[in-house]
Amino acid sequence: MKEVLCAGYAALDLISYEERLTHRAGGTAANVAANLAFLGWKARLAGVLGADAAGRAIVRDLEESEVNVDDVELRSGGTPLVVHEIRANGHRFYFHCPECGRRFPKYRPLDEPTARSLAERLEPDLFFFDRASKATAILAEELRKKGTIVMFEPSTNGREFERCFEAADIFKYSSERASAIAELRSQTKPKLEIVTDGKRGVRATFANESILLPAFQVEVVDAAGAGDWTTAGLVWRLLDHDPEAWSETTVRTALRDAQALAAINCVYPGARAAAEHLTKAEMLAVARKLIADQSPVFTHAQPPRRTRSRATGCSSCLADA
Repeated sequence: MKEVLCAGYAALDLISYEERLTHRAGGTAANVAANLAFLGWKARLAGVLGADAAGRAIVRDLEESEVNVDDVELRSGGTPLVVHEIRANGHRFYFHCPECGRRFPKYRPLDEPTARSLAERLEPDLFFFDRASKATAILAEELRKKGTIVMFEPSTNGREFERCFEAADIFKYSSERASAIAELRSQTKPKLEIVTDGKRGVRATFANESILLPAFQVEVVDAAGAGDWTTAGLVWRLLDHDPEAWSETTVRTALRDAQALAAINCVYPGARAAAEHLTKAEMLAVARKLIADQSPVFTHAQPPRRTRSRATGCSSCLADA
């Protein structure tokens, strides 16, 4: 069984859909860990959250998704939250509570001693991270020495961006960030570079070969989380092969599978909602039909299952009274 260590952004998603507010663990690093666990990997998340109701809700949700959270530290201070509002014409994100109005806490990186300890005692097949920091740079460099494949998907620049970039085997980003990333990156070329472009599809560069794949056409309920499913599906398929044996065909096939999983999730409300509506076998069966250019029938997009607040204060963001 393959193993992944994820580090970076984890937050509590407040999913607003059809006048219902639901709490789910979210954030790129947490989503990728949970998606890979759904696909059958041993997944571990490392990070810092608040010792509060939101932090505990994230941990519970990830544990239910079979993600190892032994290296998620709950400290004094707040947990990041995101309001994920799903509308008929798309989705929007907010970083303040719709009920009590408070601004949500920001992301806190791992510290360097923790990173060194993780790098010393773990040897995962994949290290995935989405935030550049001294800690993630240490993890990327040290784990790569052990033969771990390193994937970097920056959502912000970070002070250690170039160091993290140079340690990455796989580098993925959205077309919206292309100009900013071009100014930061070194001349080093990663083994595989991927640029996602929403409805226009995916571009990739591998061994000086360019790959362009159009997006699948589905009836989109919510596009949030599509990038995280693309990431999980890609590495899930790629690491079935020895990295030294990767080819243009291998990469193209893995990307197409990943795009299909991402498209399926877009039919449901929530960044990881496909895993609530479908089993792994069902999701892969639908993906095969999409790839074969058939028209799969999706189960009805139900609202996310209702969650009960355990907070004594705000029922939306779980802040204490």
